[in-house]
Amino acid sequence: MSFIITFLSSLFGLSLFGLSTDTTCRTSQFTTLMYHHIREYDQLPDDAKNISVSPKEFELQIHYLSKNGYKSITSQDIHNGTVPCKSVMITFDDGYYDVFTQAYPVMSYYNYTGVIGLILARIDESDYLFGSDIKSLQKA
Repeated sequence: MSFIITFLSSLFGLSLFGLSTDTTCRTSQFTTLMYHHIREYDQLPDDAKNISVSPKEFELQIHYLSKNGYKSITSQDIHNGTVPCKSVMITFDDGYYDVFTQAYPVMSYYNYTGVIGLILARIDESDYLFGSDIKSLQKA
């Protein structure tokens, strides 16, 4: 399991159009799933709920992708032209700490990769990834 750490400005402006079932392999055809928070959100205000998915929901989504033959990709796969059929890029915006505590264990279990868009000014702040977490994710 590896996470590719990238900066928000270097993301390709990819959008989610729905999971493709196209069996033709082309580097320009893949789905991007974007997450902010993986956390329990029942007691949160509505604006926080809108950018959250529960750990259980996240695990069910990743399980679905795995069960249905989707392969996770990173920007490096696009650059190398190695995007397989039924590909999905799983991204995490802003670099919240729950990527490390909630998403990483699930992604690791399913042997999936992810891309984190970091806000550099927030590294080492409360609720965001610490430098040591980022290094651990890069090595994973």
